[in-house]
Amino acid sequence: MNTKKIVLSILFLGVLAGAYVWFFVYNKAHEDYQKADSAFVGEANALLSQATENSASFSDTYMNQAVEVEGIVGEVGTQSFTLGNGLICTLDPNVEQVFPSSGEIIKLKGRVVGTEDDLLTGDLICNLDQCVILND
Repeated sequence: MNTKKIVLSILFLGVLAGAYVWFFVYNKAHEDYQKADSAFVGEANALLSQATENSASFSDTYMNQAVEVEGIVGEVGTQSFTLGNGLICTLDPNVEQVFPSSGEIIKLKGRVVGTEDDLLTGDLICNLDQCVILND
């Protein structure tokens, strides 16, 4: 009888732990980067040059931070576009907005998600997601 109580207690605690994870961790509200203060405001190429100069310091400073950048739209794909000389921007799917066209000068706010080396050119690329085009 004692073993049965121990097994049921462990099972009950497991169910409580699972409920806690589901309720408080899985359903946690995502941070709204559009309302967050910007860690960087300026030209797209200036942000990229900071990443190129010192990648480790750039990651420590700007990773998962909101930034506001302005630049000329380069290549336009189906899900993302380039801004300046190497910012890859993915628009926020939860915000209805018009996809920019190539050659257009835009200002946007987004979250820095990392940097990577371009395999074809060897240049550094900075990735932004949750981008929203700002109308001045």
